[in-house]
Amino acid sequence: MQVPNEQSGEALVAEVTHLHRSFFGSDPPVEVVKRYVSANGLMRVGPDPLTDRVVAGHLDPEAVELALRGAASAILRKKIQTLFYLVEVRSAYYPYFFTSAKGPLKVVAGMLHAGLYTLRQYLKGKWLVLRYHLV
Repeated sequence: MQVPNEQSGEALVAEVTHLHRSFFGSDPPVEVVKRYVSANGLMRVGPDPLTDRVVAGHLDPEAVELALRGAASAILRKKIQTLFYLVEVRSAYYPYFFTSAKGPLKVVAGMLHAGLYTLRQYLKGKWLVLRYHLV
């Protein structure tokens, strides 16, 4: 029996697929999909209008979450964190979570790049929020 306000497995598969593609550029492994669906069931997280709109519109979840950081994006943030929790322990994802840059110049260049990337994502998120009336 499905708990009221609980998302269907089909909706969660579409959600994790979009999130994974957005962050990692590919479809998620089957095991990650299964665990994501299971985790959402355990957390009893129901449908979230913001997350649903991001998935349906194929919008950038990172940019939207960054622009709305706070209560408005709490469920979206939890769903992103759940995905990251599930993939960060897999060796294939190591380069996404750890840097192998050696030397202070490469580290500083990486930090500068990350700062500019964050600013770009923030501005993109603000534009998406305004363009698609997400709040």
